[in-house]
Amino acid sequence: FPIIWMSVGSSTFCEKSEAMDMHMEGFKTVFSSETSCIVLFFSEWTLDNKVEFSMALWGIAFLAFCTEALTCARREGISICFARCGLKIGPCFSPNDVFTAVIYAVHVLAGYCLMLVAMTYQVELVAYLLCGLTMGHLVFNSRAAVGSASPDPCCVGRDDSLYQANGTDDERKP
Repeated sequence: FPIIWMSVGSSTFCEKSEAMDMHMEGFKTVFSSETSCIVLFFSEWTLDNKVEFSMALWGIAFLAFCTEALTCARREGISICFARCGLKIGPCFSPNDVFTAVIYAVHVLAGYCLMLVAMTYQVELVAYLLCGLTMGHLVFNSRAAVGSASPDPCCVGRDDSLYQANGTDDERKP
C-alpha cells in the first residue's frame, strides 16, 4: 500500500485518455513505464489517482475475503434459520431454498468479479486479490475438508463438493 504513494512522484499517476480494463502485454505494476489507467468493472471506475487505486486494492481484498466467507456459509448452511419456519413460497420452494439460491448467485457474481480483476494483469490488484482470498481461507475455510473444491473463485459456486456431507454424495443439502 505505501509503495503506491512512492511509485509515482509528483507526476501524473496514469493517463486517463488511455484507460484500459486489461493490459494486453502481460503483467504491469505501478512502477511500469506504461501509464495507462485501469478501468475496474465500469468506465466510471477508472483508477486514475493514488487514492482511487488504493481504495480499489482494499475493496478487492475485501471482496475476495467475503468470497471465502460465502464458500463457508454455503458449506455450513447459513440458511438454517429459514429451515425452522416451514413456510412455502409456492408449491416447490421454501424460503430456505430461495435464500440459498440468492447466496449462490451472490457467490458466483463475486467470483466472476474477482476473475475480471485478475484479468487486468495489474500486479498490485492481483496481489491484493490473493491476499484477500488467503485471509478469507485462513479465517473461514482452513479447517474444512479440501475434497475436490476448485480454488478458482469464479467456479467454486458450481462445485458439487460443497454439497457433499462427509465426502459422500448420499445427502445433498444445498
